[in-house]
Amino acid sequence: MTAISAGEYHADALVEPIAPVIAKAPADRSVPIGHRAGITVDAQGPNLTYQWRKAGVNIPDGTNRVYGLPLSPAGEYTVVVANLFGIVTSAPPAVVTVRPNLPGAVVAGAPG
Repeated sequence: MTAISAGEYHADALVEPIAPVIAKAPADRSVPIGHRAGITVDAQGPNLTYQWRKAGVNIPDGTNRVYGLPLSPAGEYTVVVANLFGIVTSAPPAVVTVRPNLPGAVVAGAPG
């Protein structure tokens, strides 16, 4: 905060404009078929909003710091982080691949 002013009927604060910064971009993931996983971004700045994208297309429910991947997650993911002072997009895209289950592996949600 740069300055504060107050009076009987008002209070003002002058805040330094701080654009968002991606401190740790989403990492590549390899997910076994049928398993759930997530990807995360670590960003800094005040009042951040998030919008995850797959292949450049906004994901409707991807609006948090962590995105829970769907059961068919293969693709390239980026996240747009924004606030009143700027917008930044993660780069390069996090590549999510799907790999076959290992013999004897238990698949989450598979019938028994």
